[in-house]
Parts: sequence; C-alpha cells; structure tokens
Amino acid sequence: MLSVVMASVVAVVLAGGSVLAQANEIQADLLLRSYIEDKRVKAEPVRQPWIQSAQLNLSQPWQISDELQLFAETSLFGAVTLHDPANIGELAHMGRGREVDDLAYPGRYGLRLQAPDWGLNWGLQDISLPFMVAKDNLWLPPTWHGITGYRQLSDDIRVEGGQLSRARLRGREQLDPLLSAYGFVPIDYLRYTGLAWQYQPQGKLQLYVNQATDLWRQLYLTTDQATTDQAGRIWQLGAAFYTTTADGSARQGPQDGEAGSLTAGLNWHGVNLSVSVQRIWSDHVLDYLLDAYGPGLAIVMVSDYNAPQEFAQQIKLDIADTVLGVTGLQLSLWALAGQSAAPALRNQQGEDRRHYETGFGLLYRFSDGLFSGGDLMLTAINHRANGPYPDPTQRAMRLVLNWPVNLF
Repeated sequence: MLSVVMASVVAVVLAGGSVLAQANEIQADLLLRSYIEDKRVKAEPVRQPWIQSAQLNLSQPWQISDELQLFAETSLFGAVTLHDPANIGELAHMGRGREVDDLAYPGRYGLRLQAPDWGLNWGLQDISLPFMVAKDNLWLPPTWHGITGYRQLSDDIRVEGGQLSRARLRGREQLDPLLSAYGFVPIDYLRYTGLAWQYQPQGKLQLYVNQATDLWRQLYLTTDQATTDQAGRIWQLGAAFYTTTADGSARQGPQDGEAGSLTAGLNWHGVNLSVSVQRIWSDHVLDYLLDAYGPGLAIVMVSDYNAPQEFAQQIKLDIADTVLGVTGLQLSLWALAGQSAAPALRNQQGEDRRHYETGFGLLYRFSDGLFSGGDLMLTAINHRANGPYPDPTQRAMRLVLNWPVNLF
C-alpha cells in the first residue's frame, strides 16, 4: 500500500513540475554498485555473494522566493543477486520478511526546504551524524524516517537536530521500528541535537546529545586540531568522549558508562601515519542504533571494539596518489588489537578476551572514461578472536565498483 501511495505522489510531483517550476528542471541520477565478496567466518560456510544494486534518485525543485527552494525527492532502490543467493548471510534481501533474490523498493522519499543558511528535511532520508554513521559499505545503505534540520549561525558555527521514528534497514522492503544494535530493543523515537564549531581553519569541535526513549541518553564530544610546520608537515591530534545513561523505564537495562579515544597523526608529502588508542569504561556494551556505526570513536573496522572494559590500539597508514605515482590511486594499511578485561567475557581459566585485525584497502577514483566520477575499492580484512568474543574470527575480501550516471 505504501509503495502505491508513494508512486502516486511521485507521479503527481513529476507531472506538475513543468507547470509549477518551469525554470527548474527535474534532476535525475543513477548510482550503480557492483559488490563481490569472499567471506570466511569460523564454523560457518564460505560466503561468495555477487550483488548488483542501483539507486535511481529524482529531485524536483520549486523556487519559492529568491532565497528559498522546495525539493520533492525520491529514490528507487533495487538489487539483484548474481551469485550465491543461498548463502548470502547479512546481504540477504528481506522482502516483507522473506528472503528473495531480487528486490526493488522506495529507499528515500520526502520534502526538503533549502535556504542559504538553513535547511529542513521530512521523510525517509540519509542520515550522517558524528555519533551515527550509516553502514553504507555493502550493497545498499539504510535510510531513516523523520524530520531533521540545520541552521548555519555563522561561517564557523552550525547547529542541527531532528527526530527519527522508523528505519528502512539494508535489504528490507518494509519500514521497521528503530532498534538498538546489541539489545534489538524497539525504540519509539530517537531525538538529537548538536553543534559544530570550526574555531580555526584546522580546528573543529563538535558536541551532540541524543535520546532513545526509554533506553538511553548519550552525549558525544569530539575535537580535532591540526598544525602545519615550516617544513610542510601536518601534525594532527583528535579526541572523542562518549557517555551513556539510562532513560525513562530503561527497557534494555543498565546503560551507564563512558568511552573515549585519542588519535595522533602526521601527514608528510602525501603519506599519513596515525596512531589511536580507545578505552571503554563500562561494564556494559555502549549501544547504538542498528545498521549504524557507533559510538563514533576512532577505532571501528570489522568490529567496533566496544566490548565492556575494552582497551584497543590502532596504527594506520594512508598513502596518496602523489606518492604512488598514479592519479586517483590511494592505499590504506592498518593493524589494531583490542582486549576486554570484563569478568563476563573471561573464559574458565580467567583469560581476558582478545582480538586483532589487519587489513588493507586500495581505492582508485576514475577521472575520465566510462566510469568517470566513480571509484573501485578492493579491501582485504583478517580478524582473529580468542574464544567466544562478540565478533567471530573471519577473513573477507571485497571488491566494490561505484558508478554514478547523471541522467538529466
């Protein structure tokens, strides 16, 4: 029923666009993504899915005044499983609760008001927040239903906020309730507000708070500072702090705890080396929304290194195309390890739970030719864990081709 209603709304918008906004043409673009993976998880069958997905984005603008525009926007998501549909794992298409090979559904829709220094969005939309980064590393991204907005108070200060009530998770045809990632507890509303302050050209501070009704209240604070010396070296320092307290009836139980991370880096002639440490001061996992990365700290790879009382360290090397000698080519290498001293995660011999990860990513951005504006990403990850750590021992090799096409 929802699909029929949305199709009717889109048809009306498209039909009326030429009359109501003669000076503003309908904008349409297509994002094609081919995703191939070889994933080997301990004690599970080998997964080798190949998925072709597409996002058709349509936007109709109306000029309300000299400085105010209204956009009606919608996106049709689709995916086809080309290989290994019987053992696809977390990439499964769930069409109204059942697993299917092919899927098409409205992934985004809504209205957007846009002025030079503020914006307001209503509907099913992309969300990108410092404490809530959507998991768009696979075949189709999740989207979230609600109302969000921002205001640019000055060139240096931006405030934003919103309320979310439903989610369209990856591969789900229907709208689902918001869920916590670890407890899978339904959330009626997630409300947030935040401030970003660019206090220097190379210095930024962000402060966000969010509330998941009857589950948690969270505060997230981050600061980043960089300094360029006379030799052209860029010295970087970043810190993040994250705290959670139970909210209302606390349907998921105790949520109190803190976490923090610290990152130091050096960028010199296109080579960036960074070292990070991260600590969880809590006897509970600091939870966040399902299908989002959290809690916005420095170290998030295959695992989120977010177990109770976990301490993690990471070293990462990024090499730009100017060093590699091929325009558009970038290389990333990383190694990280985590250890949880929480009594609940120790084995019978009292040994702490440990895990580590190594990996590399090779990214090529196309500047011309058939795939101009797109990119090709090869990623290899090796994750090892001792005992029943929350995230299993696994290896994964991924090849992802993104190809954007401007239709009109």
